[in-house]
Amino acid sequence: MIIFLTKAWVWIKDHWKLTIASLTGLAIFIFGYVKGSKGKKRAEALRDLAEKDSEGYKKNKEDYAEGVQGLVTDYSRERDEIEEKKKLALEEAKERAKEKKEELENDSKKLDRILKDDYDLDGR
Repeated sequence: MIIFLTKAWVWIKDHWKLTIASLTGLAIFIFGYVKGSKGKKRAEALRDLAEKDSEGYKKNKEDYAEGVQGLVTDYSRERDEIEEKKKLALEEAKERAKEKKEELENDSKKLDRILKDDYDLDGR
């Protein structure tokens, strides 16, 4: 083994320019390979991250659309209920007004008493 190392050392000393060029080429190749594989891994990681972000964005967009649709549905239902209650209350008020009108048209003393008691007006 020592004989081999001795012969190798003699050859390297005789051909030092070739040895330096070979080692430089090997170092450049290794450096390029490592840097290239890092770039490839980084590009893959960025692509995966972009896909996950895209999926998250789509999911958020769908959730937002569903939420807005639910709110619009609830609002529409509640608005319709309120409008229905308003309509019923208006009809009921009209009916009561009609009944009071008929009642007061038939009894003028009752109208005078209501005006006097509620509004402090004397019927003259």
